[in-house]
Amino acid sequence: MKIKKILKELVDDGFFDTPKTSIEVIKKLSARGFTLKGRQIGAVNRQLTLMCRDSSIGLEREKLSKEQRIGQEKWRYKRVKKLN
Repeated sequence: MKIKKILKELVDDGFFDTPKTSIEVIKKLSARGFTLKGRQIGAVNRQLTLMCRDSSIGLEREKLSKEQRIGQEKWRYKRVKKLN
């Protein structure tokens, strides 16, 4: 099963209803039986970025004070609510 298809399933299942970091996404994929190393982790991050571009999910920055945030940026992916 391809990463893109699994990530789409996670969006449909509500996994991204609450913000998730890329590390949490990778852990979820590991829990589903995937062993991700090196380039595969990069592929997951690229696919998440592509999903942001097609508005399946959005990207937000964790709300931290400026002092805490410097060098510790934490971006999270979240499902985008569709407008009717």
